[in-house]
Amino acid sequence: MDQYLTPEDVAHRLQVHVETVLRWARAGELRGAKLARQWRFTAADVEAFVA
Repeated sequence: MDQYLTPEDVAHRLQVHVETVLRWARAGELRGAKLARQWRFTAADVEAFVA
């Protein structure tokens, strides 16, 4: 089962502000899903974004 990350988790991993992560997600640059009105990301999607 995939591990889901919050925008805060992703921001911490990438050393950027949470708003930057949300902006990337809204623009479609960082793949994620909205679950119960909250963004969630898989570790694999974050790694693919960085690569």
